[in-house]
Amino acid sequence: MSVVPEHTEEAVEVEDLVLSYADAMDLGDAERAAGLFTPDAVLVGPEGVELVGAAAIAAHLGGEAARSRACAHHVSNLSSTWDRGTGSWRVVGYCMRWREDVDGSQTRSYWRTEDDVVRADAGWRIRRRVVTERGADRTGTVAEQVLEVMATSRAVRRFADRPVPADLVRQVVEAATWAPSPQNRQPWEFVVLTEPESVGVAARAIGPRAAELREYGARSEHPERRKMFLEVASLVEGLGSVPVLILVCGHPLTHASPAGPEAMLLSALYGASQNLLLAARALDLGAVFTTLHVHGEEAIRAGLGIPDDVVIAGTIALGWPDAVPGRVRRRPVQDVLHWQSW
Repeated sequence: MSVVPEHTEEAVEVEDLVLSYADAMDLGDAERAAGLFTPDAVLVGPEGVELVGAAAIAAHLGGEAARSRACAHHVSNLSSTWDRGTGSWRVVGYCMRWREDVDGSQTRSYWRTEDDVVRADAGWRIRRRVVTERGADRTGTVAEQVLEVMATSRAVRRFADRPVPADLVRQVVEAATWAPSPQNRQPWEFVVLTEPESVGVAARAIGPRAAELREYGARSEHPERRKMFLEVASLVEGLGSVPVLILVCGHPLTHASPAGPEAMLLSALYGASQNLLLAARALDLGAVFTTLHVHGEEAIRAGLGIPDDVVIAGTIALGWPDAVPGRVRRRPVQDVLHWQSW
């Protein structure tokens, strides 16, 4: 079995199929979910129960959807592998399902899904799905969990229309404060915007940048860069509806250093920002670090009362992702690792 890079169009298409299934079940639309299987598909449930054929699967999903209507679902950590022998994609993912009861308590369950996806009817369909209940410890040891969070902390620029509880915002900001800083000076401050009025200040200041970003995207000959520019343009255009904006700020450091005070301050604020992004991913939130504030910084400072001597290092958009982020795309470590000397 050989691995095909995640960013191929086919991998994106088959992962979208898996997400479409989860979306259909989240909405209680069992008919649409069943239509994503091939006529002769096989569904193996967590107890080893095997259902064969579209009719049997559709009947089963109808019951599942009925039981799931009061639940919410979140699918994460999708990975795609191409099997040359069978001519199918293998898509592995994890799903968390939770129900909030009338007393406010929550019941959660965790599942691992493994789908064989094949071309059918000019598109993609699931030929076999195996669902395994994993329980709370679905991601292994603490070390494995931390590394998995790092490997799946991709930039999220599109968010679901769903508020982020204040306690989760506090958690990610607290995680940011655990970052290292020169002489442990902890120079950071975080301006959190959640109300339409305060978010609107940033949105109006940065909004005019969207047209320029779309122009850059249209001119780019590189597909990945074009996609990135267009996604950033969409983020800027919809900035007023982003659930949470966090301005990562800091007080200038005055102690002497060969690197200079600005570099020393940014070394702390960028580390804090990375901590925040990782904490967001660990909590199943999505986030993206930007420097979009530089395109309207004067208006943002005036509208939010940020003192002139405070540095704004980054603007982080935060919310529930409207699609599950995959793994990060990076250069192979062997291309950047140097032992003993350059």
